[in-house]
Amino acid sequence: MKKKTILLIFLTAGIIISRTGPAGAENNQTGTIQRKVLDRDTKIPFPFANVMVEGTPLGAATDTTGQFTIAKVPIGGYTVRFSCLGYETLLKPDVIVKSNRIVFVAAEMKNSLLEIKDMTVTTGYFAETEDQPTSAVNFSSEEIRRAPGSAGAVFIE
Repeated sequence: MKKKTILLIFLTAGIIISRTGPAGAENNQTGTIQRKVLDRDTKIPFPFANVMVEGTPLGAATDTTGQFTIAKVPIGGYTVRFSCLGYETLLKPDVIVKSNRIVFVAAEMKNSLLEIKDMTVTTGYFAETEDQPTSAVNFSSEEIRRAPGSAGAVFIE
């Protein structure tokens, strides 16, 4: 009787494990990509660069210290793309993501020139006006007549 009970316990445990899988099995299918992006010439951390995992909608932007983290990346091999306006796009191929692991991918971005085809410079928003007096004071004939010391001798053209 003891043998049947032990056998029944093992069979029941085996069925439960096979149906539910090992603990955390659903989390074992993803990993994380993280690291830091630097300016290639100055070696200063590069903030606000775009980091994308090619072939997926996953990506991130670097923070003010140049660091990024892309979590829940499905296991497999990827190319990671680093881009930012005014810098050359950088591709890091063969980034292998393993389950429940952190993959460190560092990048140094190279400055590039922005080329603009045509540029036209025009005057400001407001139209130019002819020279105008900066101030003007008008007096009526009565004000001139009553002014002390003028005795009405001021001529008006």
